[in-house]
Amino acid sequence: MGLFKAMKRQFSSIQVKYLGGHPDLAVSSLVGLEEDGDNILFCAGVNWEPVLTVPKTDIVHLTIDQSNERSLGKAVAGAVVGGVLTGGIGAVAGAAIGGHKKDTSVIVMTVKYGESMVDLLFTGDNIKASYTLMAKLLK
Repeated sequence: MGLFKAMKRQFSSIQVKYLGGHPDLAVSSLVGLEEDGDNILFCAGVNWEPVLTVPKTDIVHLTIDQSNERSLGKAVAGAVVGGVLTGGIGAVAGAAIGGHKKDTSVIVMTVKYGESMVDLLFTGDNIKASYTLMAKLLK
């Protein structure tokens, strides 16, 4: 596949970080999911070639496990800086601003694999939007 065709494919696919779960796709990496008729293609690598094909009928469930982490260290640093600069009210504001939440949500796609089921795990920068796009892809 040519470089431009690979780039076009990469930009048109849903890009998520694959964390693992499928025995035939063991390496954690950036993957692109795209529809190919009744199948979902998982594309990766330099040439963004399909590395795994999963029939839509084998996808049993798709969900998102939502969670957030608050950075305690940044909250404390924000409180100290805010307190020093503006007094007590600045400490409260600094803690709120410094301790912003980091989205650590994970998309879980349950897929038939022979006689058993496997959970494929995905994450990314804008995981909630990726989840919505993945759900549309499965319709």
